[in-house]
Amino acid sequence: MAEPLRILIVEDLPADAELAEREIKATLPESTFLRVETEDSFSAALDTFKPDLIICDYKLPRFTGMEALEIAQKKVPETPFIIFTGSINEAVAVECMKAGAWDYVLKDHIKRLGPALISALEQKKIREEKRLAEKEMVRAALEWQKTFDAVNSIIWLLSEDNRILRSNRIAGKFFHIPLSHIIGKKCFEVTHCSMSPIPECPVEKTKKTLKRESAEMQLDNRWFQITVDPIVENGTYKGVVHIMTDITDHKLAEKALIESEKKYRDLFENSVEGIFQSTPDGRFINLNPAIAKMHGYSSPEEMMREITDIGKQLYVHSEDRERWKKFIKEKGVVKNFEVQQYRKDGSVFWVSLSARAVRDEKGNILYYAGNVVDITERKEAEERLRKSLIGTINALSATVEARDPYTAGHQKRVSTLARSIAQEMGLPRETIDIIRMAGTIHDIGKIAVPAEILSKPTRLTPLEMDLLKTHSEAGYEILKDTGLPYPIAEMVYQHHERLNGSGYPRGLKGSEILLESCILAVADVVEAMSSHRPYRLALGIDATLKEIEENKGILYHPEVVDACLKLFKEKGFRLE
Repeated sequence: MAEPLRILIVEDLPADAELAEREIKATLPESTFLRVETEDSFSAALDTFKPDLIICDYKLPRFTGMEALEIAQKKVPETPFIIFTGSINEAVAVECMKAGAWDYVLKDHIKRLGPALISALEQKKIREEKRLAEKEMVRAALEWQKTFDAVNSIIWLLSEDNRILRSNRIAGKFFHIPLSHIIGKKCFEVTHCSMSPIPECPVEKTKKTLKRESAEMQLDNRWFQITVDPIVENGTYKGVVHIMTDITDHKLAEKALIESEKKYRDLFENSVEGIFQSTPDGRFINLNPAIAKMHGYSSPEEMMREITDIGKQLYVHSEDRERWKKFIKEKGVVKNFEVQQYRKDGSVFWVSLSARAVRDEKGNILYYAGNVVDITERKEAEERLRKSLIGTINALSATVEARDPYTAGHQKRVSTLARSIAQEMGLPRETIDIIRMAGTIHDIGKIAVPAEILSKPTRLTPLEMDLLKTHSEAGYEILKDTGLPYPIAEMVYQHHERLNGSGYPRGLKGSEILLESCILAVADVVEAMSSHRPYRLALGIDATLKEIEENKGILYHPEVVDACLKLFKEKGFRLE
């Protein structure tokens, strides 16, 4: 609902003011009134009442209507001011209108007061709209001029005979000529110091076609893109808007890009490493000859044509492709990702993949770009070494079991369980393999423990227990310089540590203990408790699982315990 009009009545006679209010309400019912009769009260009302209309008697006992008009003109010049008086001659009325009064109404013609107010309000609206429009025009003109001068391109307004009618400031800076010397000259006089048009000039073409024309030109060792838009009135050519944009840097960059692309193409074509671009859904976008040759194809085109699903057609284990995609999605890049792939003839070989994800402005992956290296020889050498290590590890394991016949098979069973827990936790194959090897020799340090302690058929004394506990550190000292993969030696060192620091030999806590060691520790406890010993019978798998479950998060790693429990309770795992 609109607010009521605030009408200020300057009148010393309350009766006349009441008549005016009555007449106004007949025309403008939603109105509120305030009557004043002195100069001070009038001036104060302008500040506090903030009238929408002012009705003022011409003659007042303490000040005049003209004086009130003068005050209103200074304080609220946009507020309609209407003279309302008993008598006024034509000369006085003209004087009031010249001074700023919007209208005048005689009290004898009070019926005219309502229409006069309506007219004044309409005039006020028109004036306000005009004022705002003029203000916007001034603002737009200033903004346009600021923009015109701020543009880095040279902008000219040319007449039909090619004379420069208007120019922005940058033209003077570039041509080292005052703007006053540019205005009025013909464009070719400024650009080419010529007295006649340049044949290839787009201005001359525009005159003929009456369409936008453009061209690239070199001026003073710099390149410009010249764009010309015709000004046409009623089909008649009147001139052009002539824009010159310095494209020297662009031209230099373009030249550098061409040279760079040539170098890249040479590198791409002649690289001994495979280089590729592929989409997330498994299609190649681009391949170099090296990668095609590596996979047994005669050309990149043949390989791109035949391989339509990289994950299914190239990867020996398709889940490796999904792991690679997941990793690169999270990290943005992946380096030295080792997988087995197929050649065209179906043979299998090892490659190392390094790539990055190329994304759009919203972060969506457009494609992968990377390189491929054939690492088959290295992997075969590693496999030979791994088999040699396994032989060494088995020999060491057999040595321990020969000295401790009561725990024969313990290390192998721990190794099997630890490997199964790691698999259940979804750890990488390399980590699983290391855990299996460490489990096989985790008690190697018992070589340093007297045989009579290892084979004692009764419980050990505190001193004997202390001697037995040295086997973890002894195992570390034996293995640390053997060249076994990290962290096998450290796992052997830590396999009796516990999360709350109650383990041995170093009393490690929480994150100080390797995850691999936590897995080995749970497997060791489960196997030991569920097997017979010279000094006690087997406690059974139920009691064993209860032990690790009750101490989950206290002694044993929670995720490791959960994986172990799942193996026994849900997947039917059994210790052989």
